[in-house]
Amino acid sequence: MVDSLMPMMKFFVKGKSKVIHVSLRPNLTLLARDYGLQIACRNLLKENSVEVIVKGESATIEEYQKAVENFHPRLFSGEGSYTITPLERHETFEPDWNKYWQDVVNESMVTGSGTLTVMNEHMDKISGMVNDQQGKFHIIGQGVLSAKESMDKILIELHENAGCIKSIDKSLCKISIAVEGLEGLSQLSKNVDKIISRLFPDDERTKS
Repeated sequence: MVDSLMPMMKFFVKGKSKVIHVSLRPNLTLLARDYGLQIACRNLLKENSVEVIVKGESATIEEYQKAVENFHPRLFSGEGSYTITPLERHETFEPDWNKYWQDVVNESMVTGSGTLTVMNEHMDKISGMVNDQQGKFHIIGQGVLSAKESMDKILIELHENAGCIKSIDKSLCKISIAVEGLEGLSQLSKNVDKIISRLFPDDERTKS
């Protein structure tokens, strides 16, 4: 618990890159509460820095400042994105801690809402891409269905014409048998001629 007689110290977070509107104040505040400190953060737009005023035990304040310096409690921090000034006493006025806490809560809600909006936009894009793919698959599916229907029609026509094909096949068989029969008669005729030639040589047939 923070005692009213405990010291108030302050330091500044100065940006090598952007330190304002990047969720730095909410993270600084939550980290300070983890250390059991009271904290008030204020954005200094012109200086691109954040003033951090904390109240609590001196050793705890020093640990907190080192944590801020070493761990960069920011959602979008990068290496060397900001520097920390040395601790100094804050001796002018005591901030309204509750007001600063409420400001941080409100900022977190706005930031969270913005993040959800961006996520929702991304989800809409993904949904649109999925719908496009579904449309393409639907077209492909229709093509496959049409091809299947055509194949079914061909199979039905083949089935319906199977009787005709069988009839043609039977007719061809009969013709083949007839042709074979003619070839047999021709051979028989040749054999008869041979027999006659043997029985009646050419001279005898000429004499008669």
